[in-house]
Amino acid sequence: MVSAWVRVGRLPSGAPQCVNVAVAVDNKWLNGGQVLARDEHWYEVGGTFRVEAKPASRVMVYVQGPDAGVELMVAGLQVFPVDRKARVKRLRKLTDKVRKRDVVVKLTGADGAAVKAADDVDVRVPQASNSFPLGACIMHTNMDNKDFVDFFTKNFNWAVFGNELKWYWTEPQCGQLNYGVALLRLCSDHGMCLCGHCIFWEVDNMVQQWVKTLPADELSAAVKSRITDLLTRCKGKFKHYDVNNEMLHGSFYQDKLGKDGRAAMFKTAAELDPDALLFVNDYVARQRGSRRSERSLPGTLSRTSLPQGSSRRRRRRRGSFGSGPRLSPRSYPA
Repeated sequence: MVSAWVRVGRLPSGAPQCVNVAVAVDNKWLNGGQVLARDEHWYEVGGTFRVEAKPASRVMVYVQGPDAGVELMVAGLQVFPVDRKARVKRLRKLTDKVRKRDVVVKLTGADGAAVKAADDVDVRVPQASNSFPLGACIMHTNMDNKDFVDFFTKNFNWAVFGNELKWYWTEPQCGQLNYGVALLRLCSDHGMCLCGHCIFWEVDNMVQQWVKTLPADELSAAVKSRITDLLTRCKGKFKHYDVNNEMLHGSFYQDKLGKDGRAAMFKTAAELDPDALLFVNDYVARQRGSRRSERSLPGTLSRTSLPQGSSRRRRRRRGSFGSGPRLSPRSYPA
């Protein structure tokens, strides 16, 4: 793992500076984490990397990134190993504690008398279903693959669509709506819970061109139309919604609609489908050193007239999916 604190000097142009911690292991470059410094405060950089070859003959650590002429200060730089076996052992102990319970089975015979162990009774308890949330991504292109569909529906009880709920997919051109009805029906027929990913996407290059060209008043109307249409059509069908995706990485809607635009999205979603849990969804927030912003987002949203407890925070982890604690750092179970 990598941990460090970095600070940049005065920014002549006012442009944010990307600071990266890189590790070179036998001439192979690995990313140890990065952060976008927007001012002269200290920022924490944290991340992980894995060395395949061991032992390594040559290791170098670099802290790099600011523009030429911009001062860079580094404090508390550490590179330290993580004992994977010890971590797995600890996780298994936590699993036994949190996810397992003792069960007492009492048996009686036809006469109502208790059955004793000496009566040589064979008791079997097959698991009919799994309440532990375990899910995966599915796309419309998977539906023609019977083996995939069979494996997906037998092994997972949660699902998220790859692209089929994103605005650029459901309305690539203004007024041309295309919803993934077949996927929705497939998951519903198999009793799967659904995560709605996503209503909006804050990153600029994930916004349709026709949306980008709208003036502020028309964009506001289009945003309201999008969220109203989607959540009216799908009310009660999605347990979760990622309302505005990757708000730590992008700011398209905030730049166009102002600082209250994001909160308005969450507030409208909560009003249209009050039973759905709403999430702030992002990735590698810790590695990019965005902890301060990550922690502040749900609190900021809750202070803007959102219903109590309607906003959650989600950090994506590759290969897993599920639920977590309220208004605290959100992670999928690994």
